[in-house]
Amino acid sequence: MQDYFFNVNGVGTDAGSTTHDAAVTLQVVDIGAPSPASVSVQQGNASQGITFLVSGGAAFSGTVTLSCPTGIPAGVTCNFAPSASVSALPETVTLTFTASPSAALGTAAITISANASGDPTAKTQSVSLTVTAPAADYTLAISNSPQSATVNSAATFNGTLQARNGYASAVNLSCGAEMPPTCTVSPNPVTPTVAGAAFTLTTQSDLARAYNFNVNGTGTDAAHVAHTASATFNSLFTLTIADSTLPQTLNAGQSAQYTLEVTPVGSTTFPSVVNITCSGLPAGATCSNPSVAAGASGAQTVTLTISTLGPGKAALRLASIQRPAQAELARSDPGKRKTGSRMPFVLWASAVAMMVGGFVRRPSVRKNAAVLMVLLVVSTLILTSCGGSGGSGGGFGGGGGLVSVRVSPSSASKFPAQTQQFTAAVSGSTNTAVTWQVNGAMGGSPATGTIDAGGLYTAPAAVPNPATVMVSAVSQADVTRSDTAQVMIEAPTPSGTYTVTVTATAGSVVQTTAAVLVVN
Repeated sequence: MQDYFFNVNGVGTDAGSTTHDAAVTLQVVDIGAPSPASVSVQQGNASQGITFLVSGGAAFSGTVTLSCPTGIPAGVTCNFAPSASVSALPETVTLTFTASPSAALGTAAITISANASGDPTAKTQSVSLTVTAPAADYTLAISNSPQSATVNSAATFNGTLQARNGYASAVNLSCGAEMPPTCTVSPNPVTPTVAGAAFTLTTQSDLARAYNFNVNGTGTDAAHVAHTASATFNSLFTLTIADSTLPQTLNAGQSAQYTLEVTPVGSTTFPSVVNITCSGLPAGATCSNPSVAAGASGAQTVTLTISTLGPGKAALRLASIQRPAQAELARSDPGKRKTGSRMPFVLWASAVAMMVGGFVRRPSVRKNAAVLMVLLVVSTLILTSCGGSGGSGGGFGGGGGLVSVRVSPSSASKFPAQTQQFTAAVSGSTNTAVTWQVNGAMGGSPATGTIDAGGLYTAPAAVPNPATVMVSAVSQADVTRSDTAQVMIEAPTPSGTYTVTVTATAGSVVQTTAAVLVVN
């Protein structure tokens, strides 16, 4: 392909044969042979592509316009890519034919034309196009992928086969490569219909993993028309939990232990922590809530403890009643209280003795010694009477000091009808007798509990409201002096047979078992 440069020579017929020349440049545009030279297209479809080369001489800088001027059947259009106008030569162009559903059937020779501005004639090539009726076919589709199920559980996919262009042959369906261990199509084979023939695909695996696979369809027609549809099945990790312990029988206040076996399913290890909890426990009962660590391998044996509330397990949970600081000091170290109350007297007596000694050595004042000794005795009596302290209020007892009362223990927790022995220590009086009260009532009452003269408290038959009662010891030497202890009355776990639900949770995986507890 090249440009041609030449002269056009003109010679006159006059006697002198006048001659003139004109320079002319011939620029050539060409299109190569199309490949392939013939194609077919079904009604309602597009043909495969036909390629050809559009080229021009070195000096050509124009635009070449491509078209299909003759031979094109009714209902068919031709399409050039990248464009029907080409200016950057050389250029490879792809031609496709599109046939409408009603395009004329048959074979036609179609002319491909390449025109440039100023060309006296177009450069052409020819291709053969055959328009055919569409072949019978079908479509294969899965409507609900992906699907998930726990290991050893099934997931179901929904599929359809829809007939096109009168396809009426049965289609055999199967699962392709990377399918799960269980992959079953039902029914099979399936004959497509215009509305769509339904089928199901059931999958299952004993491993925790994802499966990406194809569902393959192969027609029983002569052409064995084949189609595929993709599907994804996620087989999820799970676990099992089992209680190997027989029903446990106990008294309220005791604990029962259960042996549980937790096993990973679909994996050799646990991918996350397994937390074990209880529900359906009787009142007052608690569960130990054990766990299995993430990464633990194989079946794990776990001990679950259920604890009940009752006479066999009473706990002290209340703080003692706050008392005056001086009384607390006396209780923590009685020696300090006694020493502290007498120290002023010792110091005073020493000072007075020094004074008296001075008077005795001076004859002029010996006559005053008797007076000083009287003052010393009186002062001693006064200080001694001020040396004691008590629990609440003040008063003098038969011992000459302030009366104080201390109840022991200061708090207790009891179940209905249980007993608690209290003691009362009285100081500051020779009369150490006390009167016992419950919630201010001497000797108590059936609703709050009773207490005898010896301090033996008996809890009521039922839990009172409020459940805390106050046991007080009042000094008989000074009724303004007393001390109080708190008693919490707790309800024991009721008797009966209980089926406790034991739940194992690992992420989104939840499994349960049952533990039977019998409380007497």
